[in-house]
Amino acid sequence: MLYWYQWACEKAFEATMAVLPDWFAGHELVQSVHSLAINCMVLTLLWPAACAVTRRCSRRFAELQHHKQRYVIGNCSKALCLAVVCMHPSFYDDVSHVYANQSLAETGAKSLWLKRASALYIASDIVALYMVPKLPATTVAHHWVAMVLALCLFATHVAHANVTIMIALYGAWSSLAWPVNLFLALRCVFDSEWWMQYLAYASLITYICSCFINWSWHLHWLSDQIFVKYVLLDWYGLCVLLYALSIAVVARDDIVLMSWLWRRAQRSVNDQ
Repeated sequence: MLYWYQWACEKAFEATMAVLPDWFAGHELVQSVHSLAINCMVLTLLWPAACAVTRRCSRRFAELQHHKQRYVIGNCSKALCLAVVCMHPSFYDDVSHVYANQSLAETGAKSLWLKRASALYIASDIVALYMVPKLPATTVAHHWVAMVLALCLFATHVAHANVTIMIALYGAWSSLAWPVNLFLALRCVFDSEWWMQYLAYASLITYICSCFINWSWHLHWLSDQIFVKYVLLDWYGLCVLLYALSIAVVARDDIVLMSWLWRRAQRSVNDQ
C-alpha cells in the first residue's frame, strides 16, 4: 500500500511539472522548503533553551524583560546564520561571477547550495515573527517581504534568471552586515560598556558599505531593465516593478536602522 501511494504521488508530481513553465524549479522548491522547515524547527527549539542557559550565566540578561531576552537571542542567531553564509568558501567567487556574467557559475549543485543558504538566511526572520514580541512595524514588514522573496527564489531556476539572481545578490550583500545584528543583541546587555561605541561604529560602517553596493548595483540593474531593455512593455516588466517595490520596503527598514545606529554611535560613554 505504501509503495503504491508513493508511486501515485510521484506520478502526480511529474504530471504537475509537465504543465508548469520552464522557469519553475519544482524539485528545488521542495528541497528548499524542506531545508527551511528544518532550520525553523531547530531554531524554535534552540531559542528557548539558549534563553534559559543565558539567564543562568548572565545576571544582566536575566534582568531583561522576556521579549528583550528573545530579541537578544534572535539577533545573535541571525548574526550567526549570516556569518555562516558569507564565510562559505565559494561565497565571494559566486558573487564576483554573477557581477561579471549575470549568471551562476554552474547549475544543479550550485543552485541548490544557493537556495539552502537562503533558507538559512531567512529562517531567523521567520522564527522571529512568532517568537519575538513587540518587533517594530518596519522590521515585521522586512521579514515578511524577505520570506516572500525567498520563496520566489526557491521556485525558480536561477542559473540564468534575472530577478531571482538579484534577490540572491541582495541577500548575499546583506549577509555581510551581520555585525549589525550582533550589536543589536549585545547593546541590550552591555550598552554601558565603553567598547559598545566602537562596535556601533564598526557595525555602521559595515552596514553603509554593504547597503551602498547593494543599492547601487540594484539601481543600475533597474535602469538597464527599464531604459535599455524596455521590460515594461511586456508582462516581465510587472515582475521587475514588484521586485523593486519589495526592495523599497526592505531598504526603508535598512534606512531606519541605519539612522538609529548613527545616532547611537555618536553617543559618548558618559551619555550612556
